[in-house]
Amino acid sequence: MMKNPRGDPLMRSIDTIIEVLNLSSNKINEIIKNAVIKSEELGEPYTLICRKCNNREFCLLLKITPVPEEYLIDVLGCIIYLSRNEKITPDIEMIIRFSKIIRTNNERIAFYITPELSGKAVKILCRDHSPDEKITVKALPYEEGIIYDE
Repeated sequence: MMKNPRGDPLMRSIDTIIEVLNLSSNKINEIIKNAVIKSEELGEPYTLICRKCNNREFCLLLKITPVPEEYLIDVLGCIIYLSRNEKITPDIEMIIRFSKIIRTNNERIAFYITPELSGKAVKILCRDHSPDEKITVKALPYEEGIIYDE
């Protein structure tokens, strides 16, 4: 069983995951299960579920906390990764405005967007393109994940 620790029903979290990742609801259980397995294997509570769109990557950030016989899953928001060489367009300006945290990461810039604006941000990012079919699940190191956790 999975619960959402911030008092919102789990369905709201699942709806956010479906909206941001542009998924059909029948794939969501498998993806959440993979995220829980990855978190458990690596012992990291912060997990990213990522897709690419137009050579840009967007990742939904989850915090997965094991409790007896279930997991608490909290959708913390979305991180959009853009190349440092990306030209500033009106769409990118909107992503910047939506961002709560902006960080540089090697050759990329990471824009953290709260769950409430994540779906809108991804729609702007992928306005003229469909997301790649491939979905990756990866752990985010605790030291970085805590930055986004309020």
